[in-house]
Amino acid sequence: MDQRLVRFVMSVPQWRLHRAGENKPLVREAMRGLMPEAQRLTARPNPPAKLFDRGFREKGWDVVSALMTGSQAEALGCLQASKVLEQYTRYLNGKAPAFDFWWPVSLEMWLRRVNSERRTADTI
Repeated sequence: MDQRLVRFVMSVPQWRLHRAGENKPLVREAMRGLMPEAQRLTARPNPPAKLFDRGFREKGWDVVSALMTGSQAEALGCLQASKVLEQYTRYLNGKAPAFDFWWPVSLEMWLRRVNSERRTADTI
């Protein structure tokens, strides 16, 4: 969301950001002196899957169902809200979902935010 950060990352040569056999060399170097050395050199990515799973299972129904009601993504032909809810219900019942719910939910959230900002800008 910070354009300065995006500009910086886009301006850094890829060989500085991604080197074979190294995990996030630029970030690790930036943390020198701020993190204990052993952790700085051995830290590994912590995928957010467990957090997503907990959020979707414990707190997600109200959010997902509200987002799929009057879905802007569905209006654009990007998804079928009923199918998303059907698969989400299967997931809540312990069955493997046919797709990752993060994508349709984040798409819908993004569309609503962008359209809300456009409406606000149009009224100013």
